Amino acid sequence: MKIKNHYILFLFLIYSSIVFAQEYVPAAVEKNNQAVKLMFRPDSLEQAVLLLDEAIAIDSSYVLAYMHKAQCLDRLKRFPEALQTCLSAEKYALENSYYYTLKGVYLEKNGDVEAAHIAYQKSFMLFGEELKKTPHPNVCINYLMVKYLCDGKEMSEQEMEELIPASFTADERKDVLEFVRTVGFKQMRQGLLGTSVASREK
Repeated sequence: MKIKNHYILFLFLIYSSIVFAQEYVPAAVEKNNQAVKLMFRPDSLEQAVLLLDEAIAIDSSYVLAYMHKAQCLDRLKRFPEALQTCLSAEKYALENSYYYTLKGVYLEKNGDVEAAHIAYQKSFMLFGEELKKTPHPNVCINYLMVKYLCDGKEMSEQEMEELIPASFTADERKDVLEFVRTVGFKQMRQGLLGTSVASREK
C-alpha cells in the first residue's frame, strides 16, 4: 500500500490539531481554516502563508497556525524559515508532544541532527506520559513513530507489543499494529521528512 508523504503529514497534523485545540481568537481560527483549504495545493502555498501570517498577527499564541505555516514553508523548500517559524511557537507549546516531533523534523531538515534527536527524545517522553493519561490508538501510533525517529531502526512486533498499553482492547491493539504494518516506519518518517531514510538505518 503506497501512501503519499503529504497524506501522512496531514494525518499527523489532524491528530496534533486536537491537542492544540483551545480557546483562540475566532478571527485567527478562521484565517487558519482558510489556509488549511489551500495548503495542499502547490500553487496556493504562498497564499496560505499570507493567511497564516494574518492568523498569527491576530493571535500570537495560536500554535497550530505556526505549525501550518512551517509546513507550507517546508513544501516551498524554505527550510530555514520553516524551522524559525516552528521555534517561534515553542513558548506557547511547552510540554506538547506533537510540537517537539515537528521541531525535530525541521531541525533535521536543516542539518542539525543532534538537536533533532533531543527534540525527538522529548517528544517520545511526552507521548509516553500522554499515552498513560489518554490510552488512544492514535496517540500510540505517534508514540511508536517517535520511538523510530529516536532510534532510527525498525522494531519487531514483540518490541511494539511491549510499548502498547496493557489497557488496550484486542481491537485497539490490532488497529495500531495493522496501521504500522500497512504504512511502515520508513514511510511514516519519509512522510514527515520527505527524504530517504537509508542514512538513519542502523
